[in-house]
Amino acid sequence: MKKIILFLILGVAFQSCQKEVEDSTPAFQARLNNNFWKATILSASKDASGGLTFVADSPLGSIVLKTNSSSAGTYTLGTTNQLNRATCTLLTDPTKNYQTGITQSAVNSVKITSGGTGYLPASLVATNVLTGSGSGLKVNITGVSTTIGSVNKVEVNVPGNGYKAGDNVRITGGDNNANLTVLNVANSNGEVIITKYDGLTVTGTFKFTAFDAPSGKTVWCRDGIFYKVPIN
Repeated sequence: MKKIILFLILGVAFQSCQKEVEDSTPAFQARLNNNFWKATILSASKDASGGLTFVADSPLGSIVLKTNSSSAGTYTLGTTNQLNRATCTLLTDPTKNYQTGITQSAVNSVKITSGGTGYLPASLVATNVLTGSGSGLKVNITGVSTTIGSVNKVEVNVPGNGYKAGDNVRITGGDNNANLTVLNVANSNGEVIITKYDGLTVTGTFKFTAFDAPSGKTVWCRDGIFYKVPIN
């Protein structure tokens, strides 16, 4: 009975939050360092190549999001493709400029560039660095082809340190030819998801972790929503 009541409360809270966003069209809001953040000044523009730029200001600071397209889809931040990017400034410390640029840190996510052969599912599998200067990354091999043992799914287990987006590593074992590329790192990552673009307005979600290069400090943003933002 307690679980049912809890689910009902959560459901009502979600509907209330959704209605608040819809009633505030256009809307741009998030949790920034665990503080509620809502834009009071908001603009969005589309460039000649089709990329979008959101500029959102509030009494707490500003957030700028960039994507290299206006099409519905997921745009990963903190990668070597810096056309997809987030920047943030906080009025509590305006000298710091947080960004999802390229920096050295622990690994956040990887992508498979070569599956190799002869691998088996396993945990805490070591990797060897092919490019870059990071160390300590270990992965779980969670999927291999049943025919030749080619790796087709991995997850980061021990993130190591000193890696940058674009670094390449090799998974030990098998034929020693399963390669990974670091997609982004712990201090610089995130995503912008465009769920709807009708040519006039854009709706979606966002989250990111960004860093200030001189100080090494980070800021995090979660539960971001932009709703029916007009495109200038």
